[in-house]
Amino acid sequence: MQVASRFGKNLAVVVAIVSSLSAIAGAAWTLFEFARATREKSRVAQIAQLTTYASFGELLKRYHEIEQKTDAFMRQHRHATWDLAALLKQHETGASMYYSPELKDFRDIHQFYEELGTLIRFGAVDFELVFQLVTFPSDFQETTKPLQQFLSDHWFELRSDLTAKKLRDFGFNLAELEKNYEARRHGRPVQWSVP
Repeated sequence: MQVASRFGKNLAVVVAIVSSLSAIAGAAWTLFEFARATREKSRVAQIAQLTTYASFGELLKRYHEIEQKTDAFMRQHRHATWDLAALLKQHETGASMYYSPELKDFRDIHQFYEELGTLIRFGAVDFELVFQLVTFPSDFQETTKPLQQFLSDHWFELRSDLTAKKLRDFGFNLAELEKNYEARRHGRPVQWSVP
């Protein structure tokens, strides 16, 4: 009888522990789901805020300024050659060249499309919407590839370690944006790579 009584008490304790653990696990799961749903709602709200007419209108206004600057830049530099060695000697690093007055127009154009590519890649702006409203300047990308490669290769020029002089992800989102514009223009699927 005592054995049965102890067994019954131990069983009651085990059942109480299991019930408590189930309640704790259920509460933890509920909190996890609530946090996940809240994060998702916040993300959706941020995207909705960014793509409201006022915000997207500002993006389009900036794009219209950049497209004019791009056209002027291309007319001036389409057949020009850059003396990149002289610019590097003058500014010492690719980073300083990039931020120099000589490359201001290039930098403005490059930064706009790099930022646009980033916004699209992370889902803050819809690619199809941008594709329909913003013309990607493939000729800019084609013309300035040697300059972009040079800047990337010499970004940290003053470092003594030869393997640490390059900024490997320089213009990554710009290149991805170009790749996806070309894919979309030719009816191929749009796909964003991971840097």
